[in-house]
Amino acid sequence: MDHRFGVVLVAIAMLTVPASAIAGDGHNAIEAEGVAVENDDQHETSIALPADPGTGSWGPELDGEVPAVNLAVLPGGQILYYSGVEADESEDEATDLHFIWNATPIQGRSRVATIDGDSMSVATPTPASGGYYDLFCSGTTVTPEGLTLAPGATEYYTLDDEPPANLLTPLKGWNQTLLFPLDPVDDDRDWIQGPDMADDRWYPSALQLPDGDTLVASGIQTLFYPHTYSTKLETFDPDEPAKGWETMDTSFRVGPATVDQNLAPEPDTGVQLADETHQGLPNLPMYPRLHVIPSGPNAGEVLYTSNGDSWGPFGHHPTQAAWGHFQTLDPDYGEWELHPRSNVGHRHLGTTVPMMVDAEDPEPRYLSFGGTIQQSTAATPTTEIVDASAEIVTSQPTDPMTIPRWSVNGVLLPDGSALAIGGSTYDNVVAYGSPTVGPLNVERFVPNEDGTGGEWEMGPAMESLRAYHSTAVLLPDGRVLVGGHVPLPAFHDAQRGNGNAQPTDETFQIYEPGYLDRPDETRPSVSVDASAEAAVDLPGETALHVPEDQATFTLSVDGLEHGLDSVVLRKPGATTHQYNADQLGVEANVVDTDLTDGSGTVTVEAPHDLAIPPGHYMTFVNEDTPEGTYPSKAAWVALGDDVTGDAPGDGYAD
Repeated sequence: MDHRFGVVLVAIAMLTVPASAIAGDGHNAIEAEGVAVENDDQHETSIALPADPGTGSWGPELDGEVPAVNLAVLPGGQILYYSGVEADESEDEATDLHFIWNATPIQGRSRVATIDGDSMSVATPTPASGGYYDLFCSGTTVTPEGLTLAPGATEYYTLDDEPPANLLTPLKGWNQTLLFPLDPVDDDRDWIQGPDMADDRWYPSALQLPDGDTLVASGIQTLFYPHTYSTKLETFDPDEPAKGWETMDTSFRVGPATVDQNLAPEPDTGVQLADETHQGLPNLPMYPRLHVIPSGPNAGEVLYTSNGDSWGPFGHHPTQAAWGHFQTLDPDYGEWELHPRSNVGHRHLGTTVPMMVDAEDPEPRYLSFGGTIQQSTAATPTTEIVDASAEIVTSQPTDPMTIPRWSVNGVLLPDGSALAIGGSTYDNVVAYGSPTVGPLNVERFVPNEDGTGGEWEMGPAMESLRAYHSTAVLLPDGRVLVGGHVPLPAFHDAQRGNGNAQPTDETFQIYEPGYLDRPDETRPSVSVDASAEAAVDLPGETALHVPEDQATFTLSVDGLEHGLDSVVLRKPGATTHQYNADQLGVEANVVDTDLTDGSGTVTVEAPHDLAIPPGHYMTFVNEDTPEGTYPSKAAWVALGDDVTGDAPGDGYAD
């Protein structure tokens, strides 16, 4: 039976079986040929399908001590992660609705992991909670200097044992900024406090701009009141903390992309998207999917890909009509422009992955997939290619995923393909507290030659569900680290008196893509020159420093038995519950090779002409084997001038 037909049967069954039956005591069974469906002891339902040949394997589960709601790859390869608010498992009294009303929440906890093969050592930063306020649902981004910056947070953890009289009180955003330095501060790895933002923000998006500044956008100030989304854009220069966050003066421009759009009010909402007097400013949803466009007429602008979190159970935002349109922001002038509508409209908790950019012929495209459409409940498998290479951003549909996925992770691999990992077949937030029903299989999108489409293939199944508040990142060794999973507690469990019913997964699992399955091959290797004038010291590693005035750089390579395929610079970025704003891949232009029997040097052009953020990039040398691309383990290259990795100086609080 075709995988897709089997999943359709399962999906139909799940939509027609009552939630209480889906999440029963493990006695219910949903069967379809070739599909395994299991219920675990947390009353979640997992789906596993047969994998296509050669699609890789999963390693053992690793204990991470806390669930990885936010997950960042630090320059050098260590992993910083932190959790959300979880119920105190020591309190076993029965709950009525949700742990927040009668169990003590635990403040978000952070950890630093070092991964070596299939083992992981975990260290606890000081203070573990980040200090000051809670880390839960802040944004996460890594600055060019290697500072992990966490803007925003929540007052969630201050709840008392009884429901508050005013719902404004507990579910409120904060305007804090916390930073985690790459190097020790006073011989200790401490969280430090940065300047406050102008707005309180819970679930903001944060990303790096081409000038090295950090941009923060959206976020909600009070969760039960959708009209409190922040419409301010703020920027922060980590080199000048005394300046603090600066609010960007924004406007709406009616230009070539906008004039062809329907400027009349949306029929369903009556919202005026724009008018001839240039009035009106398209707003963004909570936690919008934003990326910097690296080339083309809109180079250096920020693209909103019609993807984000649209908090809907308690109402809708008045500017929500624009959320299904692509939008671009020129950060130099604060100008927004509205572009055509996505093929499917607004995706709620889908994800967007920037596809690999060829530095010699850069055409920026983005893979947008999953989520639910316009706040519906059932997840969608639909996939589209968002094309930002022309002045007007457009999209076209491509091969859909086999499994519908809401709250799905997307990861760009060094061979140019992309992964869909985890998710649920319906929205655990809109269908509030319903038990998660999700796929264990990873799926891999293989783009066609010109990048305008492609096909999905089915990968192997992981051990545990990874849905709401899960994370995934590419490791420097070419594998993929997956963690987290903290869905909302299930009402039916609470009503049965089962105590705190919130599933919380503190484990990690590492996926080894099929390109690493080469038992008879010598894996290619790459290294950098660690000379004093061209090096940046990282924890356990040395990065090759390539300043802005340096046109090329040279790598030492070995083991290219079948010849060179490509050299790829991959910015790792950071994932905050399913979305990585800063992940970026550039296939560099190779200008010279000096190889004998697969060993020697490769010289590439530094991609300074692209509008990409400065910072630390994992650099993979890909071998062209008969079985396909075979990437090396990455060396680190630091692009730009302010990438020293030094500890923060004056202007930050101790």
